[in-house]
Amino acid sequence: MKTILINLAILFTFIPSAFSQTTSNMLMVKSYRDSNGVQKYSMNQVDINTGTVTQLLEFESPYATCAGCSFFDGYNGQYFLGGATGAVIYDVGTNTIKNIVYPSGGFLFAPSLWNGDEVISTSTASNGETAVQFGQDTITNSDGVTLISTATNTEGTLVTQIGSNELVNASGDAMISTQINEDGVEEIHIGENSLITMESGGVQQLWAEDASGNAIDINIKQGTNLLINGSNIATGISTNTANTANIATNTANIATNTGNIATNTANIATNTGNIATNTANIATNTANIATNTGNIATNTANIANLNNRVDNLYSEMNNYSQGIADAIAMSQFDLSQPGFNIGVGVGRFQNETRPAIGFGYGKVLSNGKSINLRFSTTSDNQGLGFSMNF
Repeated sequence: MKTILINLAILFTFIPSAFSQTTSNMLMVKSYRDSNGVQKYSMNQVDINTGTVTQLLEFESPYATCAGCSFFDGYNGQYFLGGATGAVIYDVGTNTIKNIVYPSGGFLFAPSLWNGDEVISTSTASNGETAVQFGQDTITNSDGVTLISTATNTEGTLVTQIGSNELVNASGDAMISTQINEDGVEEIHIGENSLITMESGGVQQLWAEDASGNAIDINIKQGTNLLINGSNIATGISTNTANTANIATNTANIATNTGNIATNTANIATNTGNIATNTANIATNTANIATNTGNIATNTANIANLNNRVDNLYSEMNNYSQGIADAIAMSQFDLSQPGFNIGVGVGRFQNETRPAIGFGYGKVLSNGKSINLRFSTTSDNQGLGFSMNF
């Protein structure tokens, strides 16, 4: 019995379901006749490291075959064992075959060419820049799980959706995630030990938790004001605290003043007597005027000394120019756009020039709301902000 071996040196880069495929394996087609003289073919796996041959499937072909008539469709993972009038198609993924009859009049047959545009391609955008385009609206992993997709929200706006409920950094720490609480309400968590927000009963709630899930304080750092309708909360709290203390003080003062009225009435009589005494003192004061004239000269010298201290204070105030230049630099970039943002700015105030850099992340939620987290810094001052657009 004569055996013909046709070796195909093609390495698959995917894993078919019929066998575990690695770059150390290749396919081999065998052609032979069985004991009854029937022409048979088989598809075999060859381990190129050990030479081990494992038969995957045995079959017959009604078209005969030749090496030059056969070809491999790498896009669809199929091998065409071709003959003059047709081909047996072997599917690597399912380890099955099917027959196809060639249309008449053909000379050579091969799979359609594919340049990858259906998956990813480049084009020129309206602004003249090169753009990368994905051929599908959804990007999935090897298990078919959606990673990124595009959709239209209830307002008809095209939005980008992330298939995962958690966005992590390179270290695997959560940056933004969504979680369903015990009441079935979706919470948005920002950071590993999270800043959390959710809508409940028509009210947007905001709080923070540590790694154990315990509620912790939210500290608005110095240099950043927390505003309600444009008013500084810290100023309002200080004002209310001062007013409360003043009310208690005024209540006590009313009682004191009532007693003082009686005392003052008595003092009027005493003051009448004192007027006579004061008349005598006028003469004494006249003498004192002369003394005070001498003191004026002394005070004039002291005023000059005070002017020197004022000049020193003015010099120290110039140091605040750096802080004002920092604030100007941190206000020169916009970190409120969707997605990740980075900006740089330079501020100048009274001959002080200061650079600043800022980072931001914005996201449009599936319910149409959007959130924005931004952080900016100079060499001495920093700012952190969070906002939500309803």
